[in-house]
Amino acid sequence: QEAWSGTVVLVAENLLLTNNHVLPNSDLLSGTIFRFNYEENFQGEAQKVDEYRPKSQGIFHTNKALDYTLVEIEAEPGKKWGFLPLMSRVVRRDNRVNIIQHPLGQPKQISLQNNFVLYVGGNVVQYVTSTLQGSSGSPVFNDAWEVVALHHAGGNILEPNTQQRYFRNEGTLIESILADLPPELVELLQSEQNT
Repeated sequence: QEAWSGTVVLVAENLLLTNNHVLPNSDLLSGTIFRFNYEENFQGEAQKVDEYRPKSQGIFHTNKALDYTLVEIEAEPGKKWGFLPLMSRVVRRDNRVNIIQHPLGQPKQISLQNNFVLYVGGNVVQYVTSTLQGSSGSPVFNDAWEVVALHHAGGNILEPNTQQRYFRNEGTLIESILADLPPELVELLQSEQNT
């Protein structure tokens, strides 16, 4: 059986957001494990991880065009680890964006340097913040540490308005994801933020 990894962001006490290309369909959930606290301390020592599984018959909502998947997991890890609320946030060219990621399936890394936004339009934001494979599904933060996008691609990427290709990274804007979600899921996410 093929193994792969990606990054997820906890957006409610028991809801994760990642990319459609990381989890394209619910058939993959039975073999999926979600690890929390997969990081090293300042001495480079691995920390104890918590593992969670998808909730049987839980929420699974995906959109291939916007490249996102929302998954319900067992228990409520957000009570222990906290979660990042999803809200529409303005992001503009020349803003800075930071990424918390698991590149190449490695422990958590944070990318803070050379992190300028170079394009915002349609459903995407493009930036030069460093990422690698395995970073798909990472939250893209503004400098106030608010989630503004979901990282999904890197490389020689087409800029939608100019049709020119540039070596950049790209994320789907959170406002586009929120606009696409069914109203009942948006309500669920909003109710979680108010508890």
